[in-house]
Amino acid sequence: MATFPFNGYSLFLPPAELCIIKSIFQEKEEKLEADSDVLWEKFLPADYQEIISGALHLLPSAALSEKELYYRLSDDPLLIDGGSKSFQLEKSSGKKCIMLGAKELAISWGDGKTPWYWDWPRCPGSRFAQVAELHGVWWLEIHGKMEIQLLSPNTFYVAHFVFKLRDDAYGFDDYEPMKAKVEVFGRADGDTNACSKERLIYLGACSEYYPPDPIYPPDQMLEPEYFARERGNGWMEVEMGHFYNGGGDS
Repeated sequence: MATFPFNGYSLFLPPAELCIIKSIFQEKEEKLEADSDVLWEKFLPADYQEIISGALHLLPSAALSEKELYYRLSDDPLLIDGGSKSFQLEKSSGKKCIMLGAKELAISWGDGKTPWYWDWPRCPGSRFAQVAELHGVWWLEIHGKMEIQLLSPNTFYVAHFVFKLRDDAYGFDDYEPMKAKVEVFGRADGDTNACSKERLIYLGACSEYYPPDPIYPPDQMLEPEYFARERGNGWMEVEMGHFYNGGGDS
C-alpha cells in the first residue's frame, strides 16, 4: 500500500494500481529520453555541423531538434560542394551516403565542346542543377572519384550508377554489357579485397535476370544486381561494385 498527498487528503493505492502509475511515468520518461538531443546527436556523424555549414542551401539546423535534423538529413538530400555532390543519411543506420552529380564525373566527349554527343540540360526530378544527356557516342566511358574520408568509417558500401532513359532511347535494351569496376586507391594496409572485381552490367532492365540469348553458360548466369532496376522515382540504378571503408585512411 502506498500513500500520496492529494488536495490535502491522503490517497491510498494498492500495489497493483501503484505499478500502473509507475509504468505511466516510466513510459513518459522513456519517451522524453528517446527524443532528447543528447541521444540523437550520437546518431549523427561527428562532422555533421561542418557538412551542414558547407551546404549549397542554408539548412535551419538551429531551429530543429537533433531528432528532427536526423530525419531531415535522411529524407531530404543536402547539396554540398557547390551543388556538385549530395549528402544524405541512411535512415536505419545513420551512415553517410554520397552521390556525385554528373558535373563531378569525367565523361568521354562530355566536356561541353561536342554538344552533338552530350548535352547539359536541366532535368525535372533531379536533385542537381544539370544532368548529362547522351545523344550518341561510339563508346560510353565514365569515371568518377571521391575522397573516402567523406564516408562513414568501418562501413561496407555499394556503388550504383543512377540514370534515366528517354522513351526513344536505344542501345541499352539489347543486352549489350558494359564493364564496371569500383576501386579504392592509396590504402595504407594494401588490402586489395576492399573493393570488387570488374563486372559486366546492363543498363537495360531484365525481369528474367539474364539475357534471352546469354553470353554465359547456364552455370554462370548473372545475378539480379547486374541489371538496372527502378529506384521508385522515375530513375534507374545498377550496381557497379562494392568496397569496405575501414577507417578513411586513404
